[in-house]
Amino acid sequence: MLCRYGAVGLHFVRFKTHADRDSSRTDRARPSVSSVTPAPGQTPPGPKTCGSGASGEYVEYALTGSDERPLCGIWWNVSAGDAGFCMEALCKEALDLWLRHS
Repeated sequence: MLCRYGAVGLHFVRFKTHADRDSSRTDRARPSVSSVTPAPGQTPPGPKTCGSGASGEYVEYALTGSDERPLCGIWWNVSAGDAGFCMEALCKEALDLWLRHS
């Protein structure tokens, strides 16, 4: 399911398998891991606990969108579940995405 909150796209996905979920997360983490210098304030991918206390995997990333503009995002999934959630926006319009959610 895709929703919008201002300039930010909110993606809620239930995957068929944990492997599919993990593959999607890995695709988003790849630019973060391969980057020589992370963006200022960028948190490395890894385990993180959310406000409700659930543990999961967290990734901050930047990709080139289909229109060749930089797209910034945050991914999170509950460790035990088959769902993932990400917030994505054009980097220029979402500079405070990291400030509010990282």
